[in-house]
Amino acid sequence: SDMRFVNTTPHSVQIYWKSPPDNGIIRHQIIYAAVRSGPLEWNMEKYLLGATENYTQYTQIVTGLEPYTLYAFRIRA
Repeated sequence: SDMRFVNTTPHSVQIYWKSPPDNGIIRHQIIYAAVRSGPLEWNMEKYLLGATENYTQYTQIVTGLEPYTLYAFRIRA
């Protein structure tokens, strides 16, 4: 599902997304990486969300970001 990014600050961003219709997804995990030269180093330590519902809107605030840095975000199921 599409992600929306709102309430951005130099150190955080709030992400909204909707889970897909019934397809067996149990939980979501937000992963992110600073976009620099070289391969992306995905941060997977935080933001593993609990049980999720089908076709439901979710939101999460990601903190600890560095100012003036481009990030790539993914939501894994």
